[in-house]
Amino acid sequence: MDTSSKIIEASIIVFTKNGYLGSSTKEIAKTADVAEMTLFRKFGSKQNLFEEMIKSTLGHELSDVLDINFDLSIKDFIKKLFHNRLTSISKNIGLIRMIIQESIQGRIPDNLNYISQISKKIKEVLNKYQKTHNVNSDLSLDIVISGVLLQYAILSPEINYHKLTELKQKEYINNLISQIKI
Repeated sequence: MDTSSKIIEASIIVFTKNGYLGSSTKEIAKTADVAEMTLFRKFGSKQNLFEEMIKSTLGHELSDVLDINFDLSIKDFIKKLFHNRLTSISKNIGLIRMIIQESIQGRIPDNLNYISQISKKIKEVLNKYQKTHNVNSDLSLDIVISGVLLQYAILSPEINYHKLTELKQKEYINNLISQIKI
């Protein structure tokens, strides 16, 4: 593993544990087993490292939202969308919770605010689906889906979605879908 990757992995651990303000570059460097000066040479500042950590860890997650088959029924499409997002959130739950907290406190630039970016992507993908299928919906599905995902990220520590069996994942999603009443 290269030095930058080691520092980013260490920053995930430290930022997730302590938040942005509670983390120091000294602690991140120690966790990465590098000199603090190496951290500054690679990233310039704690803020730059924080932003790079978010980009490298969650950046691909935003584009993955668009990788869902548009030939599905609306119900199956939303099931896939839920599965896609719940898997991502579940795998990165600590980091995402920290990002939510830091976003609320205004320490994350809009272009890196995972929550607002994912909401925008969900709206974009649902609009694309509706245009593809010439469907108009009175229900603001993007808001509902984003709300359900945010609720999961904040309130569901006991459910590790990505570790559930396929059958349990389907049951969980079917329960969500039944509450939305598509």
